[in-house]
Amino acid sequence: MTSASIVQNNTPSSEKSIYFDASSEPSMQIAQPAPATQGSQVQYDSQMAATAPAVSYDYAHGSKYLDYLGPNAQNNEDGIIQHPHDSQGWLPATDLPDEHPIGNSTQIGPTIARGASPTSSSSSARAARGNGSPTNAGRIQATSLDRSGSRRSTFTNKEGRTVVGSTFINGAGTTGPYAVAQEDGSLHARTASAEEALTPKQKLKIEKAAAKDSRRLSKVIKQEAKIEKQALTVAIDELANLQKFQKAAVKQEGRAQASHAKVLLSFKKTEAVYLAAKTQYEAALGKLNAEEEALATIRNNAREVTEKMQEKSQEIDGLRTMLNVDERESEVKLAQLKGLRKSGSIWR
Repeated sequence: MTSASIVQNNTPSSEKSIYFDASSEPSMQIAQPAPATQGSQVQYDSQMAATAPAVSYDYAHGSKYLDYLGPNAQNNEDGIIQHPHDSQGWLPATDLPDEHPIGNSTQIGPTIARGASPTSSSSSARAARGNGSPTNAGRIQATSLDRSGSRRSTFTNKEGRTVVGSTFINGAGTTGPYAVAQEDGSLHARTASAEEALTPKQKLKIEKAAAKDSRRLSKVIKQEAKIEKQALTVAIDELANLQKFQKAAVKQEGRAQASHAKVLLSFKKTEAVYLAAKTQYEAALGKLNAEEEALATIRNNAREVTEKMQEKSQEIDGLRTMLNVDERESEVKLAQLKGLRKSGSIWR
């Protein structure tokens, strides 16, 4: 993601306001700093601030390009360049400190100041690096994260996922969009202005130095091209090794398939024996159950017959007892009857 542009300035009411340039339109606006105070070595040209292009980022190709604000961009009375689409993408922020260690006007991102010497810029950079304030450390870390996070892989698979590769997956380090620095529009004007003041001898000297640098850079590019070819060879070797692993995996799969077929055949045979034994078992079990039912029925019949015999025996025993009693009583009665007949009183 591209680092957003944060501008802090003094409003006419002496209150400090902070505006945040959201990422809806990723561009870095150039802020006009406060007028130079005593001891300040940085001079600012308001006309250049109004016409200097902003640096934007191409998210699709991961490269920077110049984006002129156009006719809609105007400077307000506070010296802040207004957004070309009114208030779109501008949000107030209240979580920043009131005082900034660098000055009244701060900006995250590149700002161009006319008249600032390279020596003073280098000194300021060294001072910023030497300053252990958390603001500077956070700014450096945020810039590093933004630079690494704004790049997207050149290749994606069919599902839209990023293709993760080796060193040269996004191109070489000396060629391609990531190796090209985008020039600021003011550099052309400065070059043309300096070109008019140079003598032919000075121009020739500069051209020779540039040609020498070009030859050295050409050697570096050629050497990197060789390294890139070597990287491709290494990647192909890795693919060949993976193909060997694939071949071994296919062989293992074949052996596993053959072993599975053997085990399956043995299982089928065992299953057939099991089913036959199960059939015999179920037949024997059915026969046993039938015999048990028949035995139970016969036992019940025998028990019932025995019970009936017991009942009949009881009846016979009672009859015999009663018969004995009746016989005795009958004899007694008969004896009585005989005695009465002899006396003749029985007919009276």
